[in-house]
Amino acid sequence: MIIRINNREDVCANCEHFTQHYVMFEGFIGGIGAINAGHCAYPRIKDRKPGQPACENFKGSRNHELLQRESEDNTKDEKWDGYYMAAGGGNYDI
Repeated sequence: MIIRINNREDVCANCEHFTQHYVMFEGFIGGIGAINAGHCAYPRIKDRKPGQPACENFKGSRNHELLQRESEDNTKDEKWDGYYMAAGGGNYDI
């Protein structure tokens, strides 16, 4: 399965406190790929998924904040500004 996360979303993957987890796998380009797991380090370490809705401690990166403002200005323009992430097991042809 492939997860699509937009950089404008208020989800864990776009938070400064989130650390993405990776695996080494020959099926991924470069031999390493993001998985549907990570952790948050604020205010304490806890397991989180990248697409999980942001909590009250969400702190977007500067890029995230700029994209949010741009999105509010251009509500009709649905731009894709994100990334794809593999989730689960199996071979992925990305």
